[in-house]
Amino acid sequence: MKKPETGIVNSILRASKILSCISQGSNGVGAISKDTLLSKGTTHRLLKSLVRGGLAIQDPVSEKYFLGPIVLQWLSNIMICHQILTLCSLGEMRKLVAETQETVLLHIRLGLQRVCIEEIESQHNIKYTNGRGFVAPLHTGAAGKVLLSELKRGEREMVLDKLDLFPITDKTITDKKKLVAEIDKVRKLGYATSFGE
Repeated sequence: MKKPETGIVNSILRASKILSCISQGSNGVGAISKDTLLSKGTTHRLLKSLVRGGLAIQDPVSEKYFLGPIVLQWLSNIMICHQILTLCSLGEMRKLVAETQETVLLHIRLGLQRVCIEEIESQHNIKYTNGRGFVAPLHTGAAGKVLLSELKRGEREMVLDKLDLFPITDKTITDKKKLVAEIDKVRKLGYATSFGE
C-alpha cells in the first residue's frame, strides 16, 4: 500500500481538480462531481468556497460555474510580466509564420512546466495550436527541449533531478539519459523537433 505524502492538503488538491474541470468545460455540480470522482456534497462545498475566494463564479440563471476573476488575473499577470519578451519576439514570430505557413508559439519555463505566452496561428484549416496559457510538463515536446537546452548545466541538472518524467503519450521521453541526449543535440543544432510526445 502506498504511503500518503506528508504535508499535502487534500482540500487544495480537490479544489485544483475542480478548477481544472471548470477550465475544460464541466460547469455543473453533477458533471464536476463525476469528473473529479468527488461526492456532490463535497463538490458543492468546495465550489462555494472557490466562489467566495474569487477563484470561481456561478451564473445565477444557469447555476453553472466558470473560472473566477482571480484566476484570470493570475493568467494575465504571467502575460504582463513577460510582455517585453512577447513584444520583442512578435516580429520574428510573424516572419516564421510567413516562411513556414505553420503555427508559431512562444513558451517560457515556470518551474517544471512550460507555458505558452504567445501564439500566432497558421492560416491552414488543419493546424497545430495550443493557445495562450497552455501549460505542459517541461520534459515534453520540442519547446520543452529548447527551454531545457538553454539552462546552465548546474541548473539543468537540478531541474532534471526534480522532473517526474511521466508519459503523456507512448512517445513521451521517460528515460533521463535519452532526454539529456536530446537536450545536448538541441544545444548543438539550435532547434528541436518532436513527434507526438
